[in-house]
Amino acid sequence: MRRGFALALAAGLGACKPAAPSALAPIRCPPGTPAELVGAIAAGRPAEATMRGRCLAAAARRGDATAARILAAAYQAAMLAAPRGAALSLDLFGRRVAWLAAGAAAGDAGAERALAAASDLNPRLAMPDMALAWYQRAAQQGDLAALAALRAGVQQRRLRPDRLYDFHRWLNHNAARGPAYRAMLRMLDTG
Repeated sequence: MRRGFALALAAGLGACKPAAPSALAPIRCPPGTPAELVGAIAAGRPAEATMRGRCLAAAARRGDATAARILAAAYQAAMLAAPRGAALSLDLFGRRVAWLAAGAAAGDAGAERALAAASDLNPRLAMPDMALAWYQRAAQQGDLAALAALRAGVQQRRLRPDRLYDFHRWLNHNAARGPAYRAMLRMLDTG
């Protein structure tokens, strides 16, 4: 499981810029409910083994952040449902992280924030570099929850302000985005 997690995160960080919009025609997937995907997972089959899952996986691989988000959400729901039996043979966390990485590579700020949270597993330790990188990317795209996570990291002394040097410079030029950005800049300016 850890190997899949590390590979998925590394793959996602390797694509630090959102994917360019695909020149290929968008893929239209058959309608369905998240419960169908979660049901397949509970039965021990990957969501990608269903007809809708195959279509969503193909779309996600072509840069569709929404498709990646749907697949990640299905694995998250399966994890929260405390799977038993056949579903335990699947690496639910690793598959969720892989689809979050696909969404993050496509430029989805929500996926970037979720990927940061997935890599920041111990709130008592310093924030890992990978979590910091994903939170910063999401905050730069306007994700206020990611900005709040960075602010909380500084306030809880999990994140030293000197680790935010580049982000601080970015904030100096983008503080006009709103009060949350100005508050973060003030906090970093005062140390």
